[in-house]
Amino acid sequence: MLAKPEEGHTLSGNERYEGFCADLAALLAEKLQISYSLRAVVDGKYGARMSDDSWNGMVGELIRKVCTVSRLVCVRLCLIVFKSFIVQAVC
Repeated sequence: MLAKPEEGHTLSGNERYEGFCADLAALLAEKLQISYSLRAVVDGKYGARMSDDSWNGMVGELIRKVCTVSRLVCVRLCLIVFKSFIVQAVC
């Protein structure tokens, strides 16, 4: 979820996000000693199979290799990261 800046303060980078997923991403990055950037999926969708068997949303971005899980630690990722089809799509 987008964080609300205090009056007179502008948020940038990962500080623009707050909540469970942002906290989880920060904790994982710290433990794994990696850098990351949070961003919203371009089409704003979680991911659904389309009539032509392609996927939209973040699942589609993973399948099309527009981004990787390491780059897709985003606001909505924690809602689907543990589903097996994502693991299969990435592998």
